[in-house]
Amino acid sequence: MAAYLVGIQTIVNNDALNRYIKAALPSMSEFGAKPLAVDLGAEVLEGTQKPPGSRVVIVEFESKEKLLDWYNSDGYQTAMRERVGALDGFALVAEGLPN
Repeated sequence: MAAYLVGIQTIVNNDALNRYIKAALPSMSEFGAKPLAVDLGAEVLEGTQKPPGSRVVIVEFESKEKLLDWYNSDGYQTAMRERVGALDGFALVAEGLPN
């Protein structure tokens, strides 16, 4: 079953974000990640709580296990060091529907 990394953030430092993206992309390819959406101005349709930002990223992985293997990999952990100070918000894992 597919799993999705969903990030909702505010960009704090564009230079740091660009370094992070450059470092993270090779590790994502290695684990078969498929970026589905990157939106810098996502629009809230419902809800009473303000999201932590308008930047939304959605990345598909083959499975939750594969996503977590990527997240915990040496390659991504190294890339994450570049993310410090780049973004404010959160990321979560959501499993897809069964086929």
